Amino acid sequence: MLVQKPVNFQNMVASDIYFVRDDFVERDRIKLSHVVNVVNSKPRQYEAKAVFLRNFVDCLVLASFKIKKSPDHTKMSEKDLIKRKEEILMRLTQLKKNEKKDKKDAILKLMRIKGIKEIICDGVKKTIRLLHSDGNYEETEMKFENLEELNSFILFLSDLLHIHIDEGKPFLDGPVENRYHVQATLGTEFFKPKFVISNFF
Repeated sequence: MLVQKPVNFQNMVASDIYFVRDDFVERDRIKLSHVVNVVNSKPRQYEAKAVFLRNFVDCLVLASFKIKKSPDHTKMSEKDLIKRKEEILMRLTQLKKNEKKDKKDAILKLMRIKGIKEIICDGVKKTIRLLHSDGNYEETEMKFENLEELNSFILFLSDLLHIHIDEGKPFLDGPVENRYHVQATLGTEFFKPKFVISNFF
């Protein structure tokens, strides 16, 4: 039986070891945070309750079958540790590519929920808020991490309205398909980027 040789810390760069260790810890934290978020949610509308129940079942399945104890990075071979780091870097690169699309899709889905009156973003690194039809606000976990990302989404909104905006004309105001109303400001040297999407329903 081949015995895997544990990593020799003296031959390894500390940053490699901590990089892999921190990834294990972060992935466990994210899995558990999904469960905590669903358990702590307080759905108000019928559609939200249906989503809540589906998410709750998903979290139970996740907790039962998919949450596995993270490997002990101190017992990994040097070869496996380096391979693991390369896999993590590839995954992080792919996540960054998908992040913009995922965020846009998530906001578009929120726009279609009748119980949500407004989707509000007050700027870079500001948590996106929802105004419900009962007058209560809800914080989401979404935020735009930099000016380029937020401006890209605002330009996407301008395409929906068929209105051209740029640094010289940074303001956006108009309806989308007679279902939503969008007010937005493109981020420039003089103006902070922000938007509000209002639901007519």
